[in-house]
Amino acid sequence: MVRAILAAATLAVLSVCAQAETAYYRDPSLHGNTLVFTAEGDLWRVPVEGGGARRLTTNAGLESQASISPDGRLIAFVGSYDASPEVYVMPMTGGAPKRLSFDGAGVRVQGWTPRGEVLYMTSAVIGPGASVVLRAVDPVTLVTRTLPFSDANQGGFDDRGNLYFTRFGLQMTGDHARDYRGGAMSQLWRAPADGSSEATRIAADADASLSRPMWWNNQLYLLSDETGISNLWRMMPMAEAAWR
Repeated sequence: MVRAILAAATLAVLSVCAQAETAYYRDPSLHGNTLVFTAEGDLWRVPVEGGGARRLTTNAGLESQASISPDGRLIAFVGSYDASPEVYVMPMTGGAPKRLSFDGAGVRVQGWTPRGEVLYMTSAVIGPGASVVLRAVDPVTLVTRTLPFSDANQGGFDDRGNLYFTRFGLQMTGDHARDYRGGAMSQLWRAPADGSSEATRIAADADASLSRPMWWNNQLYLLSDETGISNLWRMMPMAEAAWR
């Protein structure tokens, strides 16, 4: 499940822990009955019904942006161990992290592909300074491929293998402006992941920044600031204006 949907669930699940100790919980990832999150610079695991959380990492560097694999066996995350953050993977039960990316640039884990690869954004591309792409890396073979969509910076797959991704957006600059309507508004696109056809812009007439696309329970969820403040919205599949 996706971080935006899980924010409220994280607070509820960790309420027992919070009563005993104040901490900053973020980057939740849910699979079945297990929630993985970042706190105190490490990854932790806790049952969704609450209880004591188990620390999964103890490295000096920061581990963040956890994403549990569809089979629940692996956790992909960004580890800040060396000169630059890179993508790593580790067993759900804990263990030594395995490095997956060697980009030497900004990276952000997006989730998993239908092929079982870790999907991540990277700025390690040749082009303008703000150029980014989405890449997928096999956690076993380390074979890496670049998805053929320029400026794609966030993404998620539906049940049929279509990729929903964003282009541009203030998430690229770290700007926290509210109700922004300039030329850098985040755009939502859809395309077959294999690049067999051109990408199609979704909800192009929406006067809002559309970001963080995520597929769940046969519907598309995303963040939109159409009302002036960024909130979670739902869109019916294959419909460009079916907001709920």
